[in-house]
Amino acid sequence: MSPISPLQSTGHRKTRGHITGSPLFLASDADSIQNQKSDDLMLQFENLESEILKQTIAQISPELIDELTTALLKARNLGFMGFRNSHYFAGYARWQFIQFQKQTRLIPGPGETVAERIADLNERDIVVVIGIRRIVGKIKRYLEVLRQNNVRILLITDPSAHVAPAYAQWTISCPVENPHVFDS
Repeated sequence: MSPISPLQSTGHRKTRGHITGSPLFLASDADSIQNQKSDDLMLQFENLESEILKQTIAQISPELIDELTTALLKARNLGFMGFRNSHYFAGYARWQFIQFQKQTRLIPGPGETVAERIADLNERDIVVVIGIRRIVGKIKRYLEVLRQNNVRILLITDPSAHVAPAYAQWTISCPVENPHVFDS
């Protein structure tokens, strides 16, 4: 018997999904999805997404909102860091904040290194780190450097982040897993 045989019995797609964490491979069997009426599927999707959003909002107290609002408004500089797909969220968040806080930066910026963008940050600054799904390995080191320079960190992540929250002053965990093809 080959060493791969036990994996084949669980299905290649499911095994690949568990190894990579990709929802594309963890999704329900195509046959079961095809047999559902589209209205039922959409209702199931809507209910699940609503529940995930409620879980995220439930962990954010009014006191935390007040604390974050005050800190973000008083910060000298706001940095927004994200890698892979989280880079787009970081860029969008920066675009929203630049409406009222002119001293913002995307980390890393186009053609720049992370070191160039964080070298002058200190305790008067805040970096919003967005790390949803497949957080890059170097993010721990970046968080360590920010922490050493007393930069305040707001981490927006998913429950799979185990080490990164220890470096953040504030952490908001957003559930993203669901049985559908795409994350929430």
